[in-house]
Amino acid sequence: MDAADMFGRGDEVHRNGDPSQRGVIVDGPREVAGATQYRVRWAERDQPWVNSSLLVRYEQEPFGWVSRDEFLADLVLWKFFHGFSDVLFSIGSSDTQFLVYQFKPVLQFIRQSSHGMLIADEVGLGKTIEAALILRELMARGAVERVLVVCPANLVEKWRSELRQRFGIDMREMRAQDFREIKARFDREGDWPDFSGVASLEGLRMTDFEETLVDTGIPFNLVIVDEAHHLRNPATRSFELGGVLTGQADHILLLSATPMQTGQRDLQSLLRLAEPGEFRNTSLADLDTLLEPNQHINAALARLSRPNPDLAEVAERMQAVLGTAHGSAYADNRVFMSWLRLVEDVTELTPEQAVRLRRDLQALHTLAPYYTRTRKREVEETAERQARVIRVLLTEEEQRFYDAWVVFVIARAKARNPDAPPGWAITQYERLAASSLRAAAARLDDLAAELPIGDGDDDDYEGGDPDP
Repeated sequence: MDAADMFGRGDEVHRNGDPSQRGVIVDGPREVAGATQYRVRWAERDQPWVNSSLLVRYEQEPFGWVSRDEFLADLVLWKFFHGFSDVLFSIGSSDTQFLVYQFKPVLQFIRQSSHGMLIADEVGLGKTIEAALILRELMARGAVERVLVVCPANLVEKWRSELRQRFGIDMREMRAQDFREIKARFDREGDWPDFSGVASLEGLRMTDFEETLVDTGIPFNLVIVDEAHHLRNPATRSFELGGVLTGQADHILLLSATPMQTGQRDLQSLLRLAEPGEFRNTSLADLDTLLEPNQHINAALARLSRPNPDLAEVAERMQAVLGTAHGSAYADNRVFMSWLRLVEDVTELTPEQAVRLRRDLQALHTLAPYYTRTRKREVEETAERQARVIRVLLTEEEQRFYDAWVVFVIARAKARNPDAPPGWAITQYERLAASSLRAAAARLDDLAAELPIGDGDDDDYEGGDPDP
């Protein structure tokens, strides 16, 4: 065991790259997916299990006078060895429009150093770009050598094109044979070769492909899963695949505009994939309790976003946070309490104070290390999509097929999930038929064949980003 792993209860530690975030070891060690973890009590939240690689022992250095040049040199060295948590190495390295909100996930990722993150921005805000910015930053820091993007089959070329044209990253399409060749090279040379690849979700769900992934045991530095809501059902092969990917990855990014399609159980499943050490044993009741402070924080943020916000209302919502089951953690948090006292004492904030308060409140979300979501109403620099209605007159035969198709997908949705409203499931298949009746007909046999199997897999590919 490395020295970094040898912590004892009561040891003071801080997060790697962020000495200001200090905590105390209260339990551990334990082994999860080959990683050593310790339970840490942080001032601003409860006691999560954290990989030992993300922890640094806090040691009080003796004070002494040094020259200005020595101080600056030591500061630069410290920054390099501990990572810049407030500076992006890759800034300006992409051919994309500079939109401030798209840098929120990458800044959050390098500051928190968590295993995984769920990026849940609304449709059209650029989740692909946000994930690519994280990839580019990790590449600039020399932290990634083996990268895998997993997405629906019809998005494979989109990902390859976007990464090549906008970020200068060449990705090859990965198949089972490619993974076997990588493993064979490792067996010959003793080192895992570098690669960047894209694999389809449908391909990986095939038994031989998934078994190849497990058998080769390739350690990925970063896995990006687009349309991650397809992994939400724990009873399906897709969720099992998600478990394999997160178990073989140093970091995993899950992208989904709809992380809670049918309720908080979906969010629970995705969080278990993003951060299994933290959420594997989290029940729905535990999750509800964990999310309770966020309701009041979101309400405070909403009031702060109004012109001339009423700070009494902001203070009221912040006071409500203290009344939740996690209120004691916030009462002990100096940042939260200093802001609460300020908004209770003044009637107006300076623009700089308002920005800092919003930033600090967002950082105090209980899911802040693992979850980020931007809504369209929160940003101003969003490209507008212009919809055009094209009316097409169907032939009699086409109309009969379309009508029968709608009846079929409604019956299929009810058979697979009797307790859920069929609206969401049938919308995607109606769009498929509206786009191409030939494509719908090609899917018909596969969809019908699934029904008698009864494997509970309700996460078939449903096209691109769904509308909210």
